[in-house]
Amino acid sequence: MATGEVFNSEIITGISDQLEETIATFETLTGLRICFLFSGTRENESGYRETNFLRRYGHRNDFCTLIKSAPDTRSCGYYDRHGRIAEAANRDLPFIDECPAGVVEVVLPLYIHGRFVGAYFCGQFATHSDREKGFGEIWSKVGKRGIDREKLRAAYANFKFCSKGEALALGRLLHNAISHVAGSLEDTLTERTIRLKQNPIIQKALLMIFNSSGSLPSETELANRLDITPEYFSRLFRKVMKKSYRQYITEMRISKAQELLRYTDLSVMDIALEVGYQTHSFFTHKFHRITGITPTKYRASHGNLVKPRRSVR
Repeated sequence: MATGEVFNSEIITGISDQLEETIATFETLTGLRICFLFSGTRENESGYRETNFLRRYGHRNDFCTLIKSAPDTRSCGYYDRHGRIAEAANRDLPFIDECPAGVVEVVLPLYIHGRFVGAYFCGQFATHSDREKGFGEIWSKVGKRGIDREKLRAAYANFKFCSKGEALALGRLLHNAISHVAGSLEDTLTERTIRLKQNPIIQKALLMIFNSSGSLPSETELANRLDITPEYFSRLFRKVMKKSYRQYITEMRISKAQELLRYTDLSVMDIALEVGYQTHSFFTHKFHRITGITPTKYRASHGNLVKPRRSVR
């Protein structure tokens, strides 16, 4: 793995974690569903794969699943890629879009470090004041595809009613929030990237951490492998990363623990062991100190979704 790929992955992961928290809060407050689509396939093959973007990747709700599973339906991918994503890449602000199945969403372009990464989709909305008539219009578009009418009606009933103007206003609110998060993190992480490029010793140290097998290396172990004194390594790491090595490793472990709490059914003790803590109490103390909440409460408020692809050793 090239050094640049590691640091790009770290930047994207840091941004996506913050975006996920913002979006989850927005969903809770509005009752809407948010998903994400990349602008291309390259991101799926790089550091993006380990981030929260993929946990929202594509439309996975009941309505869209029924549409996609119909025997006479062409995949939505072509329209999403060549329609919505292509238009989002040419815009700076959210816009309203209605898919071929008659579903209305707000599309929010996402830029990171000035590069178009993809788009969030906010919805879906029932924009017709007469729900039955609104469903009738949708059925007229998809009824010949061999879809179960009553299942589709039940899925449509979960759509939030909202005029297109109100939907766009909500989309702009979310866009402002995610733009602020991406922008504020971008400045900090860009500065860190510059410092890393100027300090090859810390670049090598981070590569050793990411590529380590077994337990994470100590400061002394890294210093010995880099042929410098532990004291010098400690000072240099703090200068470049703006935190101590111990704090950096602790934050890595707690971040991984948050992921496991959200996306697995492992017990809190099993997660503690997975991320390098031998006792439940010490893990809970560290987790609470960094997040302000206990692991149990964190899991209760964030839920369990899918299993992660790999674990921190």
